[in-house]
Amino acid sequence: MHRLDETLNAILKLLSNGHWHKIEEIKEKISMTEDKIEKAIQFLNEFEFVEVRGREVRIRELGLKLLEF
Repeated sequence: MHRLDETLNAILKLLSNGHWHKIEEIKEKISMTEDKIEKAIQFLNEFEFVEVRGREVRIRELGLKLLEF
């Protein structure tokens, strides 16, 4: 799997419980720089896979469907 795919998939899996998660928590759990995590979250938000609220993020229905593949 391509590194970007791995990053996006790891973020979506972490968010799959549907709760709000702090970006700092995501950074700790997937061991990646905050800058890269924020860019990945921006990408996921742009395509409506996640919802962003300040420094928190949660998965949307479309993101959950993507995880099914």
